[in-house]
Amino acid sequence: MTERSPKQVCRAIVFHWTLLTILGFLIGFNLRQAALGGFGLGTSWGRLVEGAIIGTTLGLAQAFVLPGALRQSGWWVTAQIAGWAVGWHWGWELGWLIPGQLSFRSVYLVMGALAGAVAGVIQWPILGRQFQRAAWWILFSAGGWAVGLFVAMMIGGGLAMAVAGVIGGLVTGFGLIWLRQSRIEAPELTQDEPQSELD
Repeated sequence: MTERSPKQVCRAIVFHWTLLTILGFLIGFNLRQAALGGFGLGTSWGRLVEGAIIGTTLGLAQAFVLPGALRQSGWWVTAQIAGWAVGWHWGWELGWLIPGQLSFRSVYLVMGALAGAVAGVIQWPILGRQFQRAAWWILFSAGGWAVGLFVAMMIGGGLAMAVAGVIGGLVTGFGLIWLRQSRIEAPELTQDEPQSELD
């Protein structure tokens, strides 16, 4: 079997990461409405639940691309749940404080930035076990989702959240590739431990 070149590996990582990010985000975004069934949707506590649902499906989807040690720790999913719960709730509250005609779109910008930042801060030490540049992940995570949700609101329509997933997935996917260049030599995997493209 022909070994893949570094460029092919990087393209595969970005493709799989982005695809799973889109799927995880869309499933969570749509599932939140079905789970709450209109009861509590849009309320203060409801937004916490909405964000937690999005974070759960997003984190579980992304975990398939993570190295074995990170995937098995469970902290990646926990970080996404915490980040999106905080971001979806407090981002909504803080976003409305921004004046101007773009206030509604700004709400989603703040929601994405806050969700990505909180998740990124929690994921930072997790990624630090594998990558020296791990602190930069906070910027990739916050920036990707802030831009993704803002552009999605600018576009509107049925594909808006898919666009958010594409942008969020691509920015964080390329961020992972950049982090991968500072990879810390990891201990040998056990025979039973699965290996991902990031290993």
